[in-house]
Amino acid sequence: GIPCGAALDRRNRRLYVSNRHDSRVLSVNLETGERAIISGATEDGATTVGEGPPLTGPCGISLTPEEGGLYVANGDLFRIDVVTGDRAPMSVRDTGLGVSSSTGLGLTGTCGLSLDATAGFAYTCDWMLGRYELATGNRRMLSRGMSPP
Repeated sequence: GIPCGAALDRRNRRLYVSNRHDSRVLSVNLETGERAIISGATEDGATTVGEGPPLTGPCGISLTPEEGGLYVANGDLFRIDVVTGDRAPMSVRDTGLGVSSSTGLGLTGTCGLSLDATAGFAYTCDWMLGRYELATGNRRMLSRGMSPP
């Protein structure tokens, strides 16, 4: 697989890595280098770690150290429990979870994810910049056409 994004957990000396092609999130121990699948498809691809909707093509990844929440974007926005691997959808474009105030705000190739947990927002980007309310999943396009002006 090919790693796509990384989120550092300084307190626990771990790096969480999203693997877009293998549809999983790994945890890497920064002291030993030991890796473990924490959510998504297993090595054989026949089973998954954690409960919840499939984690297809995760890329954007961010951690909120205060609450231990790991957020992953793959066109939708999920919160992952780092202990169980369970995936909870926060905003899903196809099922309408979270309301879009912008037509067509469903990020299909999300490459970036940044959290402002204090303000309660997640920001994602692919061909546009989107803002998601963490409490409701409501989403809004902030800027379209993320190529240079």
